[in-house]
Amino acid sequence: MAIKSFFLSLLLTIFFGYTFTVGLTTKDSFLHKIPDWGGFIMMIAGGILYLLAFWWGVKGFPQHKFLSLLSLGMSGFGIACYALVISMEMNRGKPSPGQFDYDLAKIPAQEQAAIRSLAKQTGTPEKEIHLTEYWKLRDFPMAVCLQKGHVLGVGVTDKTITDISVLSVLPELSGLYLRGTHLKDLSDLQSPKLYRLELQNNEFTDLTSFSGIPNVEWLLMEGNQLKTLTGIEQMPKLKEKNFSGNPDLKEN
Repeated sequence: MAIKSFFLSLLLTIFFGYTFTVGLTTKDSFLHKIPDWGGFIMMIAGGILYLLAFWWGVKGFPQHKFLSLLSLGMSGFGIACYALVISMEMNRGKPSPGQFDYDLAKIPAQEQAAIRSLAKQTGTPEKEIHLTEYWKLRDFPMAVCLQKGHVLGVGVTDKTITDISVLSVLPELSGLYLRGTHLKDLSDLQSPKLYRLELQNNEFTDLTSFSGIPNVEWLLMEGNQLKTLTGIEQMPKLKEKNFSGNPDLKEN
């Protein structure tokens, strides 16, 4: 039992060690050709075999203590890795305790006023403002993310925004998701910490009004009316951009 346990746990450790290092980082590796369902079956089978190797190691311990200890160590490590991955998957998309706030009353009065002003102009009742996690800001007609007593992100979808300047009083604003809001000018927005800006399905024809957001690194503007990218130089830190769906734009 101990010998079988040792060789099985050794083979599994070598295989999965290769899989999660060289296998995943090598472009032409066979692992990249395995469909999702195949990878799922492989992981399930590996977990069962690790449990089998561990059981064999326990059963064979009285006869071959040293080999059993080696086997138990390798199979135990493999089982622990599986447990860690399962735990991470179960907690994916869930905030850690205290990561975000969910009460507008906990942020400064001027930030509360800004959010209420935005809600009023978009016709959103205060009770329908979703206080949510950063990665869910696109999931609601109007959503706000609060962290450490400040507004971190704002999302508005398919509601008309008439005065963008109200967001300039949000000192920690880093993400803005304004999709289908009929915007065509950002001249009144001053947001130096803004990092990610999504403006899909709006009415922009150029980027000349973007002077108040110099630190934007992500800019997504699919489905606008862009004719030129004049003004893009005002965002020198821009790393990722998308201007698809602008039929009159000659330069992408």
